[in-house]
Amino acid sequence: MSSPLDGHDADFVVVVNEEQQYSRWSAPVAVPSGWTIAHGSAANDGSPCYARDSRTDMRPVSA
Repeated sequence: MSSPLDGHDADFVVVVNEEQQYSRWSAPVAVPSGWTIAHGSAANDGSPCYARDSRTDMRPVSA
């Protein structure tokens, strides 16, 4: 079984939750409950940079 995150030519979005934690998410897959899109569809190389540059402290804001 292949994962939708495995494709090197796939488009991704950056999602963020209420704790200001960012994650890369496959654009064709529905965003899970509790997460919203923070950065639109980007090539595989672009979205990790946005997530890395947007928040450098990976701890939840409630911590």
